[in-house]
Amino acid sequence: MTIATTTREKEREKRRFNRLINIISSKYKNELFTSIRKAMFKAAMSYQKLGYLPSQQMDQHEKELRSISFKMYSNSIDLASDRQFQSIKHAFNLDIEKKDAVTDFHKLSINFITNNGMKLAKQVSETTEKNVLGAILRSQQEGLGVDETVSVIRDRGSVISRSRATTIAVTETHNALSWAKHESTKAISEELNLGLKKEWATVEDDRTRPTHVNADGQKVDMDDNFIVGGESLKYPGDTSASAANTINCRCTETYGKK
Repeated sequence: MTIATTTREKEREKRRFNRLINIISSKYKNELFTSIRKAMFKAAMSYQKLGYLPSQQMDQHEKELRSISFKMYSNSIDLASDRQFQSIKHAFNLDIEKKDAVTDFHKLSINFITNNGMKLAKQVSETTEKNVLGAILRSQQEGLGVDETVSVIRDRGSVISRSRATTIAVTETHNALSWAKHESTKAISEELNLGLKKEWATVEDDRTRPTHVNADGQKVDMDDNFIVGGESLKYPGDTSASAANTINCRCTETYGKK
């Protein structure tokens, strides 16, 4: 339950939230991997045929990535907001429908999905292109011919695409789940005057950032920001924060009365 006041409830919420991350990210990381690897293989074929990369080489890749990211964000937001509403409804014994408690949430969701989906697709396609161009440059510096360069690009595509896809899927699923959890809770709290506070909840193991370990238990009002590693974050995975605070983050929020 996301309305958590005891240590046991908070630990349970961390585990449940991370199961959601794993379930959703595993669904989309293979689609991302396929798109990235295919784009690199097609770039290799273009280079083999033309001796250079056409300026529009990554257009289809970016289009595919937009479609994948829109689905990934939509799925994450729907699951997180539904789960959050049911949790709060149960905790406060409310007799209300979700549409009446989060009246502006749908519009906010569309904006989040559109803006972040477009941004992610552009960033990932640009990085794919940089990886291809980097492979070409290194091959040229080593005096490799066209066919050898094509093999380098394809090999690189197979090796790095899967790790990139996993990192992207986990990070972006976490960010979307966290955004939906925070914004739906904030909307419900304001609509029904519940007076909730939020608390940073860290998954602590050998992969956790020291700054996130230090943030565990930090409590602020719903409208205020957490301070994590000297940076201001509205919620774990805040898309306005630096990569140092968001990539592969698994932290979440729990909530309680002021």
